[in-house]
Amino acid sequence: MKWNRRTVTTGLILLMGSWILAGCQGKPADILRQTEDRMNRMQSVGYETTIHTFQREMGTDKLDSALCYFDFTSSDSILGARYRFMTGNGEQVFNGHQFFQSNPFDKTVIYSNHQVAFDVNSSTYLINSVYVLRKLLPEMIDNPDITITRQKDRTIRKQECWVVSIDMKNLWIDPNANHQLKRVPGKTYHYVLAVSKRAGLPVQFRWNYPDNKGYWESTFRYLGIDQGMEKSAWSYDRFPKSYLRMSKQEYFASLKNRAQVKTGQVAPLWELPALKGGFVSLKELKGKPVLLEFWFPYCQGDDEATAFLNKLHELDGKNELAIYGIEMTGKEASNLKTYVGKQKRLYPTLYQGRSVATEYGVDVAPAFFLIDGTGKIVYVSTGLNKAALAQALKTTLERHP
Repeated sequence: MKWNRRTVTTGLILLMGSWILAGCQGKPADILRQTEDRMNRMQSVGYETTIHTFQREMGTDKLDSALCYFDFTSSDSILGARYRFMTGNGEQVFNGHQFFQSNPFDKTVIYSNHQVAFDVNSSTYLINSVYVLRKLLPEMIDNPDITITRQKDRTIRKQECWVVSIDMKNLWIDPNANHQLKRVPGKTYHYVLAVSKRAGLPVQFRWNYPDNKGYWESTFRYLGIDQGMEKSAWSYDRFPKSYLRMSKQEYFASLKNRAQVKTGQVAPLWELPALKGGFVSLKELKGKPVLLEFWFPYCQGDDEATAFLNKLHELDGKNELAIYGIEMTGKEASNLKTYVGKQKRLYPTLYQGRSVATEYGVDVAPAFFLIDGTGKIVYVSTGLNKAALAQALKTTLERHP
């Protein structure tokens, strides 16, 4: 049977019919247990997700969406599930053996030759997903460090919902550790789960960032339960012959052959995770000058560059300039927080920036790129030249309306 956006499945109807309101006394643990039971019955699920990310410090407030499909019958050793995510920017697929992604704009398919946990777990659409809830609800219910409380019922997308608050003491759901519960001593993370009273399935899952700095909220609209995906969906052979097929190694090798971007060129676009949570996209910064620093821990000159950029950040009282440090070796957030904390960086740190550094032609750090409000590169430097960078900033900001 085919799966598509308009499907109303027998499986979903049966699940909805079996959710007996009288059987749930409204206790938060009971709500989660019955939700866990409903989700464990699913062999596969298709849904549309809308992701709302808000970061107060970075001024980020954006919506994203995708069609998501999970097959929980997979026997792979990384997820225990296959997935297919479809967006306007292409597809991301893990077929249980291989990860690949397509880009309809440059007509490419990039694949990994082996099961690589980082590739499989790197998708934005895994965060706060139905897969993560199905996997972690049993641990949440029984963990003594997690407090579950009932909140006021809400109506979300015309569905009456129970709302449960999940407070994790010394724990959080770490997207960089295969979406597992990971210990974070001295921290409490707050999540909110809304469950449909009628279907017994999650409708919304929200992760509130610490210190009221923002949130990551995923809302689900179910399209199909226990329906198989066409076999061809799990192979990149289905893409047109005009698409260039490259392994990940070949793709990065092709980037290395590109010359470093130069002044006057349009800056290559990117989207990277921020150390304090959420993602930052260069496209969304258009209209504002942006200064990028490519760096890695203990690179020569990094402390001096950090001190200089901290000063720029403090002087930018009108918030006319966006400054970002991009860690370029691909280190995980957990390996960077201590180092960045000791440096006392005042400007945001982005990570997993290896491919971006390669695309910009950066192989020595620190390296600096100043991008004007139109998206063009107006200054490039390997190593810190304070006088030259200050002059470039002055000229760019004077021209910026």
